[in-house]
Parts: sequence; structure tokens; C-alpha cells
Amino acid sequence: MIRKTTWILLALFGVSILAIVLWSARGEQPGSAEATPAAAPLWTVDSASIRSIRLEDTGSGTLVEVERHPEEAWHLVQPTVGPADAGRVERAASWLASPQPRGVVEAGGDWAAFGLDVPAKRITVTLDDGAQHMVEVGRTDPTGAVMYARIPGGAQVYLMSKFGLDEVLGLLDSVPVAELTATPQSTAPTVSPAATTTP
Repeated sequence: MIRKTTWILLALFGVSILAIVLWSARGEQPGSAEATPAAAPLWTVDSASIRSIRLEDTGSGTLVEVERHPEEAWHLVQPTVGPADAGRVERAASWLASPQPRGVVEAGGDWAAFGLDVPAKRITVTLDDGAQHMVEVGRTDPTGAVMYARIPGGAQVYLMSKFGLDEVLGLLDSVPVAELTATPQSTAPTVSPAATTTP
């Protein structure tokens, strides 16, 4: 025969197991601190419709702006005016056509934890029809693989690939000025005047 105390211990054990299961299930509810596995792009546009890209470093005050140009492909507007390195800018434009987050977390109003209370960088994309898309970039996460970002006025923090963002933010670190091509030199041999002899 099982004693009364044994039944009590078994009941307490069962309640403990139930509490652990319920607590675990609660932690997996949407809105927890974990990133959602699937996140839609911040926006999706045709890269050919991007008219200009403006990058700001809020700490240093550095500003780089490029515009699509009918003859030069891309043209620098800031910090200097002139032809831009079209290859570098086009790679940035391709990424900015559909910036894909790795995940999303709810900030809960604590923007400082993500470096987004005073964002370090700001990216503005202007389209041919005048529409604009903007994203603010905060600090890098402890793994070094993700940067925190948000849409101004939004409540979510997006986990963006640092590798992808570096393609864009690298234009701030090294202004994409087009390299001047050297003028081709003539390869014709130099003909020296014929020697003359005196009689």
C-alpha cells in the first residue's frame, strides 16, 4: 500500500513538470526576445528605378550621395561632384533593391540596447517616382555578423547581414570616385632624322 506522503510527493512532482512545460511554451510565444525565423524584406523595388542613394554617418557628419546619370551611369553629388565608380554603386543599389533581414525582434522601446537611440548611419533611397525608403543603422551584435537597423518610426529591430550592409556603408568609408582612365600613349616608334654627311 502506498503511503499518503508518497501520493503528495507524486502530485507535487506532476505539478512541477506541468509548470515547466507551460513556462517553456510561454517563452516561445510571438513577441518574445527571440528573432522570428522568417522576415520580409524592408522593401522591394526594381534596382533600375533607384534614382539616388544618400548615406549619412551621424557621428562624423560624413555624407555621400550619388545619383543615376544618363551618361556616367552614376554621378557623385556629395561630398564632391563628378563621375562615381559605377560598379561599386551598382552593387550597393542591387542590395538596396530588396534589403533582406535575417530576423526581427521587438525593441520594447529600448532603442539604446541596439544603438538605435542615436543611429550611427542613415540610408535614404529615392526612386524615379520620388518615393523614398529610409533605414537607420545601429551597432553590430556581439557575433559581429549582424547589424541592428530600423525603419524610422517603426517599433521593430531588424537583424541585417553585416556583409550585405558593408556593400552599402563601404561607400561612406571610401567615397566611390571613378578612377580616371589614362590617355593612351602612342606606340609608334620614334623616327630619328636621317644622318647627313658632309662631302
